[in-house]
Amino acid sequence: MRWTRKLGLRFRSVFSRSRVEADLQEELRDYLERETERETAAGSSPEEARRLAVLSFGGAERLKEECRDARGTRSIEDFLADSRFSIRTLRRAPTFSVTVIAALALCIGANTAIFSVVDTALFRPLPFHGQDRLMSVTEGMPSLGFPMMPFGCPEYLFVASRNQSFETSGAYRLQTYEVSGAGLPLRANGARVTASLFGVLQAAPVFGRSFTQGEDDSAKPIIVLTYHLAKNMFRDPQRALGQTVCLDRKPYEVTGIMPAQFSFPVRGDVFNNRPADFFIPMSWSKDERQDMFNNFDYSVVARLRPHITNTQAASEIKMLLRRFSAGYPAAVQKFMANTPHFSIDAHVVPLREVVTGDVKRPLLLLLAAVGLVLLIGCADVANLMFSRMVGREREFAIRAALGAGGWRLARQTFTEAFMLSLAGGVLGACLALWALPVLLRFAPQDLPRLNEIGVNWRVIAFVFGITLTTPLFFCLAPLLNVVRSAIAQQLRIGGRTSSQGKQQQMIMSGTVVAQFSLAVVLLIVAGLLLRSFIKASETSPGFRSEHLISLRLALPAAVYNTPERISNFFDRLVAEISILPGVRQTGAISNLPMDTTANRLISVEGRKGMERVDTVFCRGDALATLGVPLVRGRRLQPGDELRKPRSAVLSESLAKRLWPHTDPIGRHVKFGSSEQEPWMVVVGVVKDVKDQLTSTAPRLLIFATPEEWVNEMNVVIRTSQTPQFLASAIRQQVYHLDRSLPAGKLETLDQLLQESLSSERFRTWLLAAFAASALLLATIGIAGLLAYNAAQRSREFGIRLALGAERRDVLLLVLKHAFRLSVLGIAIGLAASTMVTRALSALLYDTSRYDMRTFSVVPLILLAVALIASTLPAWKAAHTDPVTTLKAD
Repeated sequence: MRWTRKLGLRFRSVFSRSRVEADLQEELRDYLERETERETAAGSSPEEARRLAVLSFGGAERLKEECRDARGTRSIEDFLADSRFSIRTLRRAPTFSVTVIAALALCIGANTAIFSVVDTALFRPLPFHGQDRLMSVTEGMPSLGFPMMPFGCPEYLFVASRNQSFETSGAYRLQTYEVSGAGLPLRANGARVTASLFGVLQAAPVFGRSFTQGEDDSAKPIIVLTYHLAKNMFRDPQRALGQTVCLDRKPYEVTGIMPAQFSFPVRGDVFNNRPADFFIPMSWSKDERQDMFNNFDYSVVARLRPHITNTQAASEIKMLLRRFSAGYPAAVQKFMANTPHFSIDAHVVPLREVVTGDVKRPLLLLLAAVGLVLLIGCADVANLMFSRMVGREREFAIRAALGAGGWRLARQTFTEAFMLSLAGGVLGACLALWALPVLLRFAPQDLPRLNEIGVNWRVIAFVFGITLTTPLFFCLAPLLNVVRSAIAQQLRIGGRTSSQGKQQQMIMSGTVVAQFSLAVVLLIVAGLLLRSFIKASETSPGFRSEHLISLRLALPAAVYNTPERISNFFDRLVAEISILPGVRQTGAISNLPMDTTANRLISVEGRKGMERVDTVFCRGDALATLGVPLVRGRRLQPGDELRKPRSAVLSESLAKRLWPHTDPIGRHVKFGSSEQEPWMVVVGVVKDVKDQLTSTAPRLLIFATPEEWVNEMNVVIRTSQTPQFLASAIRQQVYHLDRSLPAGKLETLDQLLQESLSSERFRTWLLAAFAASALLLATIGIAGLLAYNAAQRSREFGIRLALGAERRDVLLLVLKHAFRLSVLGIAIGLAASTMVTRALSALLYDTSRYDMRTFSVVPLILLAVALIASTLPAWKAAHTDPVTTLKAD
């Protein structure tokens, strides 16, 4: 137990130092008294005995130091002593201390906030056991325009039962449902999942159970709720077990409640990417099991077997899909043979990579940008430290003359820097805690794991690490300068303030040049993204969004189980809304232009092969209400859904692709290749409608009258007044037709357009804020350098003025110095920017990464800022009083 005693002694030596020192003093006094008594007993006089006792010590202070060294806490005690001295020293320079702490707090706080977002979205493991073997499985038909797509039911069942690469696999598909049974009915996201999915994720309900394969096959009406939905509906989640919840007015028994932290699907996936509120058995119908070439809507997640790579698994799945395609119907086989370069691909990608794929580059860009801001801030602090060290040269020279070595002086300097960094880190962490909720409020909703972002042990470790390493960036050069100048030669200079050495001047100027270089890079990146964002905002989406409102409605299949009931509801609702005051036009559409639409294959009369198209179903005057410009023919009109054959309107790009040299009006198309599928007549061509404002590829879009099964639509209303004033009246009309039907989200199309650019807006304004911070820090840096430089050269300026130099000559001298530093920094920054912007190409819309306007404006802004920042130091230098300066010298 000797080590425990040593540990206890060391603990007491650090945290009870006064008591330990008192004990040491008492032991020495006791030893001295006993030695004195022994010498007295030997015949020495009291005075002689005490003298001999003291001599036997060999030096009391030396013995004390040996005892202190034996405790093994010398380094800790020295650090604490240096810390106390540093705090006293910094308190005597409040302006310097506050400036440095504020700059570090701003930089560390910004880095902490951004790291919190990046850590959760990119670095934190998914909340599933063994995530390294958790794979997302998709297929693809590149020749048809489907490089990646979900599985169909028959394909999944074929692959799942025959593959040797996966331990287990599961499929899921998101749908919206009307949920009732406890409180008011509401619309919620539900997931149809195979019974094996929970085993793949290795997740189990915290209360109750999930469902078995037998219950899945028999379509048993059972449901597993998320913790959040169960709490909202029943207050106590555990009370939900055994209760009945109605989905689209069909009763389901609650058998399980998932843990509070469970969220699936994970945002960020390409397909089925919204977290579900509940889970029900997949229970594929007979029609779904036999539909071999439609309904590719099922996402698949699988767990790899040990020692199997995802490349090996992808090869096996591709082989199985080709075997499955050999059993396609004859019409489909004929279509595949007539399609040039037809192939079926398979993709097996780690689920984590799929989730972070679209956000990885933008988030890393933000992290790099805020890191550059930290470097610029460190450069500012380094110059302030240089200025402070030069002002303390006499102090360090005296300490060196009294025996302090270079390492002792360097240790003291670093301790001061660490105290500043520690204060900045603590304040920065507090700023990050305040700023993070504000940051998340403006974050795009499709950011992966948005609800999990917060401060955890990794963020705390990041703050601690950055607090420890930051002093190395801003203190290393001043520290080396202290060590070099710690010689007694400085003492012989007397009270005269020596001029700045060339080496020190070069280092301080170099930090300013580095600041400007980094600021140029940040400003150009922010400028390019800002120009891209402005161009995307000004892009026409292909319809008129002003004074346009949309209401999403989904009719429960248990009640609206015939085409007549579905048509009757939507027709009556559109008719009643159209007579409301302020309503100009109205209609219904299956998917809004900016929403995800159904991908389907169409056949063209008189042509071999099929084309992939985005499909939208319309009722009434939906296209006219949206304001989609007409190119030729006519739009879909009320009553078209009753006519035979069905009518269709094509986008301009699709019409040119199908009939590049002829008029498409009157031509015929149909969905799929089945002989039983009816033909549709093309009655019009409209301008292209974008699915994303930043999309550059032409969209192949077909607007058709609705099929019988389309029971979920957006009612679109164009008004002559502010759309929100009609919200209550519109909901009242829905309530009048069906009191149990929950009205979906009511939103304007302007809001949808703004939300479609939320990711671009988020990263653009953040980068703009970082660039502005960098510009401010660079401005402070060059102003501080010139002010310090002018103060150090006051004697030189006084002599120049005394010898007849004009004040404007001194003014120009300082401004030229600033101009040279800024031009050098800008030149280096421009060269670095040409390389950095290569990573931006994928994030820019209709903007070159060598955009001349951005590359021209940024240097001009920096030059102007540098000259403005130099004005005050230059004016002070020009107005130096030569008499006062020379007298002081």
